[in-house]
Amino acid sequence: MNWRQKLLKWRASPLGEKLIGLADVDIPWRIQNVNFPVYLQASKNLSEILTGSGKETAERALFRSIASRSEMREFWDVGANIGQYTWEFLSSGPEKRAVLFEPDDRNVKTIRRTISGASLDNCNIENKAISNRVGTIEFKRDTITGKQGTIVSNANIERVMGRPAHSIQISCTTIDQVSRQKNR
Repeated sequence: MNWRQKLLKWRASPLGEKLIGLADVDIPWRIQNVNFPVYLQASKNLSEILTGSGKETAERALFRSIASRSEMREFWDVGANIGQYTWEFLSSGPEKRAVLFEPDDRNVKTIRRTISGASLDNCNIENKAISNRVGTIEFKRDTITGKQGTIVSNANIERVMGRPAHSIQISCTTIDQVSRQKNR
């Protein structure tokens, strides 16, 4: 077992989860190539805070390149987490707009802090999951990393956590329904 697996196992333990909860505060952070401060969760975005880039450095660089070169004006961030791809997109041009879809209330709180703190009027957050139907659905929360929450019944989250995930009922909608509501 390597050190990352050991760390994840410790984080998934009752003691680890309790300690993570104590450090669950939002902190403003400057992310390279993002034009405004972004709020990160001290307990869950530690790699971003410690390294300044996080795990998806190459993916975000590619996304930023595509966003700045494309004529795409609106980005729908499904499963937004704390919105890092949205912040990259919005920073790629003044005419850009975004809609973030995030079912995890904790992540939504962090996103709202970024939107409010940066006075972003070119994006909004939808606190719901995207699914194949409109209504409610079971959502398995990832209380350890905040990144693997899912509506998929046989998802990776429980294997990674080594125990059952916390499940809650949440609102869900479809891309078609959102598009109709926005007249697009």
